[in-house]
Amino acid sequence: MKIKRARQEPLRHLQVAEKHLQANESRAFFDEVSKALLGYVCDKLQIPRSALTKENVKEKLHTLKVEDGLINNFMEIIQTCEVALFSGRDNPTAMNETYQHAVENLAKIETSLGK
Repeated sequence: MKIKRARQEPLRHLQVAEKHLQANESRAFFDEVSKALLGYVCDKLQIPRSALTKENVKEKLHTLKVEDGLINNFMEIIQTCEVALFSGRDNPTAMNETYQHAVENLAKIETSLGK
């Protein structure tokens, strides 16, 4: 059930993030992108939220033969969201790039895990 939900939940969060992007609400935007990414890995990789760390995510994705470039991009997007949430970054261009990278990266990881 969690694995099935892993495809739906990130899409829902990304749709909400897109609304915040259009409204230029940076804090809410980065929070939703972060929820989409972290929720995806928790559900898809069956990592309990209590055990969710960047190292666990990297290790699990690497074990599942996801390309290092995809893993690094995924971790960079998470890092961007964390920094933006705590620094109050309010740059529409950066928000748009983050959104595009998140959508593309999730799709590529999903394809990679489907092989």
